[in-house]
Amino acid sequence: MCFTREVGDTYHINSCEPIEVFYNLRIDLDKLQYAAYITKIVEDITNENDSSYNILQLLLNTLYTISETDMDKELVLAIFKIRLLSLIRIYSKCN
Repeated sequence: MCFTREVGDTYHINSCEPIEVFYNLRIDLDKLQYAAYITKIVEDITNENDSSYNILQLLLNTLYTISETDMDKELVLAIFKIRLLSLIRIYSKCN
């Protein structure tokens, strides 16, 4: 739950509470390494104020999969990259 207020054309967030904190990422160094790598990729390809809802959804689903399952992390990473490339292609055709 977030509390925001509108100031002109922008919104200011006063406070927020997380929905998911991905606790298992913090207790497993290997999972944390993969999560950090994935978030770095997303940070590098997205721009501030861009509409990146699908990329955010992919990121959160991937972090959840790494955190909560015992799937092979290399497989999860490969799937993430393939899906991300397809999303980037979609966005580039829109511009």
